[in-house]
Amino acid sequence: MQFLTLVILSTCVAAAHSQPDFSGVWKLNPAASDYSGHGALPDRLVRTLTQSANTLRYEEEWAKS
Repeated sequence: MQFLTLVILSTCVAAAHSQPDFSGVWKLNPAASDYSGHGALPDRLVRTLTQSANTLRYEEEWAKS
């Protein structure tokens, strides 16, 4: 009986963590990027993803001098 309870509890915990969180900040590294075919290489490019519950927000900041 204890084993069955442990299996059920483990399954519930695993199911609660099954949705990945894609939140994060990504900054362009110009030296490591191939920007051919995309126009001018920006001086600064930052992409921010914010995930909460069932929403995903995307922001992009860029600058070219």
